[in-house]
Amino acid sequence: MSSLKTLKHLWLVIITTLDCNLRCKYCYAKGGDRKSKTSTKLAQSFVKALIKRVPKLENLTVTFFGGEPTLNFPLIRKTVSFCKKLDLPVDFRISTNGMCDTKIWNYLIQNNFEVALSMDGMPKFNNLLRGSSVGLEAKIKMLVNSNIKFHIRTTLTDLNISHFPRAVRWWAKLGVPAIHFEVLSAMGRALQNDVEPPSNLTLYENVKRIVEIAEKKSI
Repeated sequence: MSSLKTLKHLWLVIITTLDCNLRCKYCYAKGGDRKSKTSTKLAQSFVKALIKRVPKLENLTVTFFGGEPTLNFPLIRKTVSFCKKLDLPVDFRISTNGMCDTKIWNYLIQNNFEVALSMDGMPKFNNLLRGSSVGLEAKIKMLVNSNIKFHIRTTLTDLNISHFPRAVRWWAKLGVPAIHFEVLSAMGRALQNDVEPPSNLTLYENVKRIVEIAEKKSI
């Protein structure tokens, strides 16, 4: 309790829904199998309770997560509106697959969200693992042109690892400023679909090439 009373910066993650509009072959949470959504009332009550218990708070970061968080857009919009009325600076972040209406994408940009866009390579491999890439290139360009902070969040698997040197070049050409790589955790749908992490040797060889290209491209 004493640490809460002296805390100055707080990062709150709100899981807006367990539902998802994609069915990634490796999803650890089997996103979309459950449709439950968090209510706006619950989200706002949680923010109020935290602020009350952290009296010296100077900055709040609210991250919207899922499932696919944009499937509960009313919660996002109302929570952002609620937080903007607080007597302290609030930053907003979202982790999304980008499969949302352009109006929602524009809303994220207009409200200066920091965006983590999940994408597992160029469309061919992203389609293989995640199911769709419709509109993603255009949405990346919108982020680049808006100058808001964003990065690509991507998962390394045995199916796409050798493709990433080419993917990094493609993302760099689009203007992507940063890429966050994570090695697949073999659980959830990955076990059902026989999707595996790359071998240690394959991972080493390709990550070495990826880093070299990223440094040349200033990513």
